[in-house]
Amino acid sequence: MVYSSCCGARLDRISRTVKECSACKKLHYDNPKGTVAVILRQADKIVFSRRAIDPFKGSLDCLGGFLDWGENFEDAAYRELKEEVGLEKNQIKNLTYLGSAFDEYPWAGSAVPIVGVYFLADIDKEIILLPGDDVVKVEFFKHSDIPYDELPWSGMTQILKDKIG
Repeated sequence: MVYSSCCGARLDRISRTVKECSACKKLHYDNPKGTVAVILRQADKIVFSRRAIDPFKGSLDCLGGFLDWGENFEDAAYRELKEEVGLEKNQIKNLTYLGSAFDEYPWAGSAVPIVGVYFLADIDKEIILLPGDDVVKVEFFKHSDIPYDELPWSGMTQILKDKIG
């Protein structure tokens, strides 16, 4: 954020997480935005998406995204799975919290702080996943074959290695 949401004047950075309006002196905080990611298993493989948009267009990603107003993390996980690959809530089994990780999301020339909450879930092997929303392609990898160098988020890489490996 460069300008005050109160009066539109330029913000001056006071610390890494606090900015002050140059005109009205109101403080603005760079708090992390909430995101959700689902490590989705189908049979013996993990489902990944290829990002259709920037940042990191074309890279590998878990299914997920930012929380919407009024959502909790579980609701966001179900919504994102519906938007990105067409899954209905009743098709998703054992949605289980794995952990969380801090990352930075490059946006409009800035690094937006995010905290991702990671879930593990399963779907039946006969379910066909169709890319939608911001997914260009759905890909499947055995855990031992995950191309970690194609994941743009260090937090995601760490969760996959620590919790699934």
